[in-house]
Amino acid sequence: MILYRYHRQIENFLQKEACVRSRMRILDAGCGSGLVTKKLHGMAEEKHCTDMTFHGFDLTPAMLARFQTWIVNNNLQNTIEVTRANVLDLQELPQDWRDYDLVVSASMLEYIPKDQLVLALRNLAGLLRKDGSLLLFITKKNFVTQWLVGKWWKANLFEEGTIDTLLRQAGFRTIARKLFSAPYRYANYSTIALEGRFST
Repeated sequence: MILYRYHRQIENFLQKEACVRSRMRILDAGCGSGLVTKKLHGMAEEKHCTDMTFHGFDLTPAMLARFQTWIVNNNLQNTIEVTRANVLDLQELPQDWRDYDLVVSASMLEYIPKDQLVLALRNLAGLLRKDGSLLLFITKKNFVTQWLVGKWWKANLFEEGTIDTLLRQAGFRTIARKLFSAPYRYANYSTIALEGRFST
């Protein structure tokens, strides 16, 4: 139930906040079984966008296998590509996986050692176009998440100011806090949503 609610929160957020357009290049960093890409692809279809590129990487073979099965079952092999890669060593990515308009990372950075977070963010920044943006979802530190996410899932938790600092250290000059809206406003208590850009 908790995971289902999280999925619905992210889908609702993307529907209201994410802008998709033709010829857009999108990377799902830490794609898992494809939550973000599936939603953005659906939005692109609704808007009749063309020439879209969707890429995703993850470190977990089982999650990638589930996503790849969905891609094949929906005959989207020419539209969506996924591969196994570690955000700390993106040399594993295909050479043409660059110059993205949008990179999205949802619940991946919680599992990166804190002393390597700036490296991870710099690696993601290096995949963006100069006018591209990074959309980041990360678990907020509070009493509830410390018990549920920190102890149960062994994930790192963050305060909003900490993420701002890390993004600036990674080269992002403009950082905007994004809020979940009705009917999922309560998600703002547990999830930090931030957009980072190079330009001011």
